[in-house]
Amino acid sequence: ADMEDENRRQVWGETADRRFHLAIAEATRNSAMAAVVEQLWEMRESSPLSQRLLRMVRMKGVQPVIDEHRAIVAALRQRDPKAARAIARLLYATVRDLPIVSPHGHTD
Repeated sequence: ADMEDENRRQVWGETADRRFHLAIAEATRNSAMAAVVEQLWEMRESSPLSQRLLRMVRMKGVQPVIDEHRAIVAALRQRDPKAARAIARLLYATVRDLPIVSPHGHTD
């Protein structure tokens, strides 16, 4: 719901997406995993390059994909880690393959 709200309001940040990933990491009850995920998000948010790329992606109208995030949650609630992993990989591939303009002015 938070991610949908951010998409609707066209929020530039990723607060809801960050909370989503942290909640999954914390659900593992592995404090090292949760700490690593938190640290990766902090690094991402403090990186000027990452923030510039996020702005460019948002300007192109790209927002977090709600359906895949919901499907991951559903799979986890059903205690089906294989399905959750498969959906997460699909989501990652979708994001990875987005044609964006690099901060250096060319399309990646």
